[in-house]
Amino acid sequence: MKDVFISAIHAFIFWVIVLLIYLRMKTVEKKTTERVVGIVLSKSTYKIESSDGTNYGRVSLVEYTINNKQYKREFQINQLIYFHKIPIGQRKGLPVHSKVELRYNPTNVNQIFSTVDNQFGKRFMIFFFSIFAVFFTLFSILFLLKEMGLNF
Repeated sequence: MKDVFISAIHAFIFWVIVLLIYLRMKTVEKKTTERVVGIVLSKSTYKIESSDGTNYGRVSLVEYTINNKQYKREFQINQLIYFHKIPIGQRKGLPVHSKVELRYNPTNVNQIFSTVDNQFGKRFMIFFFSIFAVFFTLFSILFLLKEMGLNF
């Protein structure tokens, strides 16, 4: 019986991770109530070298206006790839002069993010960790049934 509880710990940890990511996503959504449309002015690439190898990324310089004050800021904005209206992946960057929707906190305009990235990244993480949580939950249930003597 002790082994059942040990196997259930993994499922519990993954469910806690899913819950934390979801609550963080909802907290950010509550604070960032205002929307603004920005224009992509330019794109640039950056290079990160580490022991695992070299990774490249793209950032877009976006200009937007909040309270009649213009801001320019770099965002890592990824364009979604859809399959029958379901986001299945991302392309790096948006074309220059394209419009991008941004959400921001009206009490702190520095808390701003792209709605494009928010749509895919956090939901994918929730889905990914949910798959592991379901797997470990089912594994724990099957292990419990085996301990109780119910074989199938």
